[in-house]
Amino acid sequence: MDAALPPRLACVSLHDLDLQLAERRLTADAPIAMVDRTGLQGRVTKVSKLARAAGIRPGLRASAAIGLAPALVLAEVDPAEIEAAAEALLDELGRFSPRIEADAAAPGSCWIDPAGMGRLFGEPAAWADALTRHLEGLGWRAGVVLGFSRFCTRALAGLTLGLRILESPKIEAGAAARLPLAGLGLPERRLNALAALEIRTLGDLLRLPAAELRGRFGPEVAELHAEASGRRWRPLTPRDRREPLVAESVLEPPEESVERLLFAIKALLPDLLARLASGERVAALELRLALDHAEPIELRVEPAEASAELLLLLDLIRLRLAATPLAAAVTDVTITVTPTRPSAPQLGLLGAPRRDPRAAERALARVRAAYGDEAVTRASLRPAHLPEAGFTWEPTAQVAQPRAREVAANLSEGSPCMIRRLLARPLALNAAAAEGDDDRPPPPSLAGPGLPVSGAIRELHGPHRVSGGWWARAVERDYYYAETSGGELLWLFYDRPRRRWFLHGVVE
Repeated sequence: MDAALPPRLACVSLHDLDLQLAERRLTADAPIAMVDRTGLQGRVTKVSKLARAAGIRPGLRASAAIGLAPALVLAEVDPAEIEAAAEALLDELGRFSPRIEADAAAPGSCWIDPAGMGRLFGEPAAWADALTRHLEGLGWRAGVVLGFSRFCTRALAGLTLGLRILESPKIEAGAAARLPLAGLGLPERRLNALAALEIRTLGDLLRLPAAELRGRFGPEVAELHAEASGRRWRPLTPRDRREPLVAESVLEPPEESVERLLFAIKALLPDLLARLASGERVAALELRLALDHAEPIELRVEPAEASAELLLLLDLIRLRLAATPLAAAVTDVTITVTPTRPSAPQLGLLGAPRRDPRAAERALARVRAAYGDEAVTRASLRPAHLPEAGFTWEPTAQVAQPRAREVAANLSEGSPCMIRRLLARPLALNAAAAEGDDDRPPPPSLAGPGLPVSGAIRELHGPHRVSGGWWARAVERDYYYAETSGGELLWLFYDRPRRRWFLHGVVE
């Protein structure tokens, strides 16, 4: 049965791309509204979930919206930023198929041909599932529809969150027929004229004869009918991917000095920058150093924001080379530049921020260039039953704005905020002190070399049981807060299987 089906076609649509970009840039948990122009007289065009919950709807003036939610953030996104994000999306989707066509009328939407990808992903459904999960992993809200026709997949993707698979052209046509005309881009006056004849869905429209539509309802309705009925068909037109720019230099004789190596790299960069298209900048720069009788070295340098400044790029390369030991002389240098179009910064409509996060990002770019990408990380929470496994360190390139959090309900106003600082790994305490009743073991001794605290434990508060790990290694811990004679507050646990105390953190 599947052999008789026409070729598959998928459509990806990022919902409200400009709003998603604003939400990514504005890290505070605040309601966000997109406006059509700067100032309090602008009109709201799109709203976030928090803004909608506050009663803000598209069409309101910005001043009225702020009256409903004083914490509302008004946002605009520069068209160049939207274009850059849409281009980045196409680059990401390129790993799922080389045949991609962007929807010129809707940045962030595109058609993808899954033909020929079966060896990598299996059946088309598995391919579409992998593509959808990849977009979710990148944090995008998107609709992915695997169907057969350009029009139906595009129309359904705009109303779908997640993946939708249409098993046959008949099912696809039935799903499209139920779409309301109000969501298909027709002008309001055309919708009103059709609604007067009880024509409200695409299926209602397709039952009308095509010959008289242009004269009675205008060109927009006639063109929609032609697209939806399949009378206006055109093949997929894959985009031309922008290939990285490459320059290479053979060093004769081989070079061991980092300073002279930097001069050789400096000679290659001007030509690479001159080959950038109008409006393009360098998003990343990769160096491949071929060594004499040793494995080659591959380095990657990323500026904090896309740039075409020669001195800035050279400074980052110098920092990375200074931190990279050379096992042998360099015989060949290859530079690969990944071009991109810069994204405009988020516009602050009600005053400029006091801090400049971009300055911090430039500083972090220098740290990464000098010490490697692993030198700049942030803690990320993850589900785990053990405290030390409840977070991990992941590389980061952007500085998130600090945000205030609500004080817990059980803390009264003016109460000090306590911080529990975990040790890199739990530290074993005096084993002899753990002997005794397992239900209430005696407090451990804090004497011994290497301990970050001293004194004696005056009082224990607890226990708080943590148990699990039966699938690998049994864990039974009784956690206590311990007050010491020196006024310190410690976080300890008694490991029942090992009958031993461990120091896990200090509370400040």
